[in-house]
Amino acid sequence: MNGFVTALKSELFIALRTFASKLILLAPALVVILQNVLLWITETGQAARDSLMGSPSFDEVVSSNAYGYFVDSMSTGLTMLGFY
Repeated sequence: MNGFVTALKSELFIALRTFASKLILLAPALVVILQNVLLWITETGQAARDSLMGSPSFDEVVSSNAYGYFVDSMSTGLTMLGFY
């Protein structure tokens, strides 16, 4: 049992102090955040373009909200977490 405890302590020491272990934990969250930011920029640009062209309609605004993109990005992040 002493060998197991020593090995566990050394693994925890390495896991807490290496960049790779932190990257593995943070990568899915960063991917989700990046995907949400890119989609927000795209949606904002499209909304601005539609406003300049004079074709905003309420139905388009309701049907093109970010809820679907949010759910997709969250499922992508959860799927990536499942791979680790």
